[in-house]
Amino acid sequence: MNDKRAYPRKVVVVRIDDRTEFGILTHTTENLSRQGMFITTDAPYPEGTTLDLTIALGKNKINVQGRVVWRKSADNSHGSSGMGVVIIEISPEDQEILDEFLNRD
Repeated sequence: MNDKRAYPRKVVVVRIDDRTEFGILTHTTENLSRQGMFITTDAPYPEGTTLDLTIALGKNKINVQGRVVWRKSADNSHGSSGMGVVIIEISPEDQEILDEFLNRD
């Protein structure tokens, strides 16, 4: 399989709050990178859906806007169901916090 990611993924479980018109839904990640993440959920959103997310990184919380670029349903027998999300908007300050988190051992 050809991995097209520009940045390496860090296998890490962090809390993600998804702000929707219905309230806040909480998910977790399976992995995270400078450019995106895999969010585990039994009900992945359709591809192209834009998400307003708050990511808990230790003592810090960052806000990003993401877009669902692929999804994996529960009927797939390989790994968790969920969705691949690319980060499309992040402030420079939050990008610095994310980079510091990803560079920790």
